[in-house]
Amino acid sequence: MKSKKPSMLIWDDDGPDVKGISIEPCDWFNARGMKRIYARGDSLTITSVIYKPYSLTFNLDLWRSKSGGIFARFWSRCRSWEIDDECREIRGWDLPECAGILSDDLVPLQIRLEYNEWAWENY
Repeated sequence: MKSKKPSMLIWDDDGPDVKGISIEPCDWFNARGMKRIYARGDSLTITSVIYKPYSLTFNLDLWRSKSGGIFARFWSRCRSWEIDDECREIRGWDLPECAGILSDDLVPLQIRLEYNEWAWENY
């Protein structure tokens, strides 16, 4: 699976390519009653000859609902930039229950590519 755009976000590895995973947009996100199972933040400093340098921060959280559903939330709190928060439902990822937070190497390639696409759209 290839991304439409080059990666602007750096990972230590490519991540597992989980067969059968699908990522569907969600119109809502409410973490009440859910457990956060992964969190990541990426800061980028943009420089230009014309403009002053500025920073953008992109975040990815993965949440598990009480019913076992997994949701990805892409968000940013950049004050000088209008960035839309978005949520995706992750289907087909047979992730066993975990006691703590997932490590980077367990985040599927498909979620990484979706996060990268969102970051490019809001860059």
